[in-house]
Amino acid sequence: MNKRQLNILSYLLEQQDYVTARTISQQFKVTPKTIYLDLNILQKELEDFRVSIDKKTNRGIRLLGADQDLLHAKLQFIKNHAEDFEDQNYDIENRRIRLFLDLVLLGQSVSLQKTSENYFVSKSSILNDLDYLRKNYLAKFHIDIVTDSRKKMKVIGSEENIQFAAIDAFVNTMFKNDWVQSALWFDPAIYRSICDLLSDKNEFETNGLADHYKHAIRFALLVLTTRIKNGFHIQKEEYFFLEDLNFMESYPVAEQIAKDLERKLDIEFTQADRTALSKYLALYRASSSGTDQKEYEKSVEQIIERLEKAENIPIKNKSELMEQLLLHIPPMILRLKNGIKIENPLLNDIKTRYLHLFNLSWYILSLLEDQYQIVLTEDEISFVVIYFQMAITKSSNSHKILVVCPYGIASSKYALMRLRNILPRHDNVQACGYEDLKNKNLENLDLIVSTSTQKVETSIPVVHVSPILDSTDCAKIFDAYARYIFIKTSNIKEVFKTKGIAIPILHKNLEKDKLFLKLHFDTKEEILDFMIQKLEAENAVKPGFRKSVYKREKIGSTLLENGVAIPHGMPTEVNKTSIVAVTLENPVKWSSHWADLIILLAVPESNINEFESMIIELYSLISNTEIIKTIKNVVHVDELL
Repeated sequence: MNKRQLNILSYLLEQQDYVTARTISQQFKVTPKTIYLDLNILQKELEDFRVSIDKKTNRGIRLLGADQDLLHAKLQFIKNHAEDFEDQNYDIENRRIRLFLDLVLLGQSVSLQKTSENYFVSKSSILNDLDYLRKNYLAKFHIDIVTDSRKKMKVIGSEENIQFAAIDAFVNTMFKNDWVQSALWFDPAIYRSICDLLSDKNEFETNGLADHYKHAIRFALLVLTTRIKNGFHIQKEEYFFLEDLNFMESYPVAEQIAKDLERKLDIEFTQADRTALSKYLALYRASSSGTDQKEYEKSVEQIIERLEKAENIPIKNKSELMEQLLLHIPPMILRLKNGIKIENPLLNDIKTRYLHLFNLSWYILSLLEDQYQIVLTEDEISFVVIYFQMAITKSSNSHKILVVCPYGIASSKYALMRLRNILPRHDNVQACGYEDLKNKNLENLDLIVSTSTQKVETSIPVVHVSPILDSTDCAKIFDAYARYIFIKTSNIKEVFKTKGIAIPILHKNLEKDKLFLKLHFDTKEEILDFMIQKLEAENAVKPGFRKSVYKREKIGSTLLENGVAIPHGMPTEVNKTSIVAVTLENPVKWSSHWADLIILLAVPESNINEFESMIIELYSLISNTEIIKTIKNVVHVDELL
C-alpha cells in the first residue's frame, strides 16, 4: 500500500456513516476512479482483520467490522508502514507525545543526542519538551526526568505514581479519553487481549458505568499490562490503615483478570501488581458480574448477628456491612464450590494485626459451610475479616496510632506488640520506618509514637519513647493518649478561641440528632436525600422543600471553598429553623469539584433575618482552613457540639 491508501484507510476509520467516493476524492485530490482502485487494494489487505468495505449506491462507502477489529487493522498497518508516516513524527505535539510514551509508558532511557537527531531539532528543543512534560504531566504525580550515568534521560518516581501519570494522560489530559487514537500506541497483542477481556461478561461487570469509567478501566489495564511487559512492577505497600483496604473487595476480580492476561500474554503479575489492579477496579467502580443476592440475605443477617454477639458491640451501619457481604459472599461460595483457590496477599498481615478477629471469624462464618457444603480457607476468611474489622472500627470509634521506628518495620515488631497489648483492642496501631514518613500521608492520625530521637515534622501529636517501651515509656503513652485522644474536646474549642470566631446563631440551632460525622456516600444526590429525609421525618419542612433544594442546585453550585457545600431550599417550604450537617469519610463530586462537609440550611420566612446571620457566620468558618480541617476531623458529635 502507498501512503495515500493508508491515509484513506485512516480517514474511513474515523467516519461514523457512509461517505461518497466524490467526497473522498476531493479530500485526497484524486479522481473517484482512483479512489475505487485504492479501495480494491485496501479490501484485500483488510480481509485478515475481519473488516470489509461496504459500498452502497446513492449512499457511499463505509468500513464494517467490530470496533476492536477496525482499530487493530489501523494499528497493524501503521506499525508495518511506519516509514510512510515519518513526516508525522516531527511536529511538536506528536514529538512530545512520543517522548512521554517512551519515558513514562515504556520506561525507556532516552539519549538527548539521538533524540534531537531523530526529530531534526536542537537539544534545547528536546530539553524544552521535557520541561513541558515535567510541568504539565509529571510534577503533580511526584515524578521527575533525570539524566543517569550514561547521559540518558529517564523517569524516576514510584511505580504506582508512574502508572497513574500514564493513565491520567490517556484519560484526562494528553489524549483526552480518545480511545480510538490512544489505542494505537499500545502493543497489538496487549490491546487485543484487553478488548477480549472487556467483551467477556463473565470476568467483571461494567454495564451501567459511565463511559468515562469504562474508558478509564481500559486504559488502567493497558498501562499496567504494558508496564509489566516491559519489566516494571508495583512495590509492596508495608504500611496501611484499615480504611486503606476498601479496594480489597475488587481483589478476587483482579485475580481472575491477572490470570487471564498472564495466560494470553506470557507475563507474570506479582502480588503487588494484583493489588494495584484491584485498586484500579475499585477506583473506576468495576465489580464482579452479579449473582442473585436474595437467597443469601438470611445467611448474611445471621453472620452480622453472630459478629455483634461475639464482639459485644452493636454494628452502627448494618446496611453498609450487609451490602459489602452480599457482594462478596456469593462469589466466594461459588469459588469454593468449584474448587477455585484465591490467595489474599494481605493474609499474614491480617493474621498478625487482627488475630483475635481472624480466629473469631472462623466461628462466625462456619454456618456457611453447613448451609452451602463448602470448606472455608484462610485466604477467603481473611477477605471477610477486613469487612468485619472496618465495621467494628466505625462502630467503636477507634483511633489511629502510628509507631515510627528508626530502622523500619522489622525493628517495630516488639513496639507494636506492646502497644496493642496496652491500648484499647479496637484501636488501629500500625508502624513504619522513619525514612518512610516522607512518602506517607499522615492526615487523620490521632497520635504518633516514635522510638526515634529524630524530630517528626507534623502537626499530629508525637510522643517520643525508647525502643524497649519500659514502664516509664508506657506512662508517657498513656498521658499522651489521655490528652490528645480522650480529652480531645479542648482542641476544637481552642482553635475557635485563638481565631476569635463566634457562631451564636448557628450554635443555637445545632441539634445532636442532626449532626452526622464520617459517613459514606457515593453521590451528591444520596447526601441530599439523606439530609432532607431527616427534616421531613420530623415535619420541619413542607412537601415542596425537597424540590426547591434540587432546583437551587440546578441554578448554580452551592459548593464554597475548603470542600464545604451549603445546600438550602425556599423559606416558604420550611416549618421551623433547622440545620443538618454531615462530614464524609471520602469526598464526593459536587458540581465540578469535591465536597466532604455539607451543611443543609432550612429557615422559614418568619426568620429570614436569622438566615442572613447564619450565612455570615458560615462564611467566617468556611474561609478558615484550619477550623474546617478541625471540624472534619472530629469523630464524636458531643465534641463537635
